[in-house]
Amino acid sequence: MNRLPEEKPLEVVRNEIRADAESARSRAPAQPARKPPKTASNTAPAAALRDEFSIPELSQAHFTSFLEQAFAALLRRPPDPAGFDAQMRLLVQGRSKIEILGNLRWSPEGRDIGVRVPWLLPRYVLAKCMRIPVLGYLLEWIVCLGGLPRIVRHQRAADTYHSARHHEVLSAFRGLQLELEAARTEIARLASGKVELGQRLDGLNDRSVQLHAEIERAAIDARELRHLVLSMNHWLASLRQNLSALELAEADQARHADALHADIASRVLALDAGRPARLDSWAQQLAGMLPAGAQVLDLCSGEDWLARLVGNGIEATGIDTNTEVGSRARSAG
Repeated sequence: MNRLPEEKPLEVVRNEIRADAESARSRAPAQPARKPPKTASNTAPAAALRDEFSIPELSQAHFTSFLEQAFAALLRRPPDPAGFDAQMRLLVQGRSKIEILGNLRWSPEGRDIGVRVPWLLPRYVLAKCMRIPVLGYLLEWIVCLGGLPRIVRHQRAADTYHSARHHEVLSAFRGLQLELEAARTEIARLASGKVELGQRLDGLNDRSVQLHAEIERAAIDARELRHLVLSMNHWLASLRQNLSALELAEADQARHADALHADIASRVLALDAGRPARLDSWAQQLAGMLPAGAQVLDLCSGEDWLARLVGNGIEATGIDTNTEVGSRARSAG
């Protein structure tokens, strides 16, 4: 069993309070704490403007919310990292909220601010006395036995609260499960659609390859047809040139033949010594039979006969299959 210290129990409590105060002072910010002005600013939280709080007001929150509210009410500022961690460690170790509130209220900064919390000091001293070896253990037993009904009520309330929270968590979890199942179904549907789209894309790619091959074959056929058309055009041009040459040669040959035939006919007619006299007689007789201004059409009679008709004042037009004869007749007038 641990031995009691030589100091009296109350002195031990005072020493521990002083030690905690010194520890809080060492963890406090470097700048000296200043007592806030009594006039409230528009931007300050409502809790920081009050000078008195009750213990239930300060202890109704839990965990980090409790510490933030305690710092704001008792020190009128947000918690600094070092002080927050120190008080959080005490909460995790099972220390009461009364002890945390007393640490903040009777720290040097808290004493300068001087927020009033009725009945906090005796309960804080009692909480510190519970830390005295042996005596603190017995004192805690007495306090716990005296407050057992309240502790039981608190436990039942905590059980109800945690059951409600557990029910809410389960409901949220079931909702998340339903959403997850719906998401999985949607993912499966999208995966199936992706497979179908992949198959259709593969089909389109195959069709695209076929179309490219067909386009290439059509381009080759078009080039071959173009070469064939160009060859045909060249052949037709050559054929036209050859036909033109043949036509020119045929026309030239026909002219030579007509000239030859005309020469032969002229020589044959020249052998007939009585032809000129006969033609003159016939022309005179015909002129006497025709009325004035009559027109005569001569068919293949020769240029000498046409000359006789014109010489007798007859308007005569000759037609002959021999172009040379016609040319000579036109030249003769």
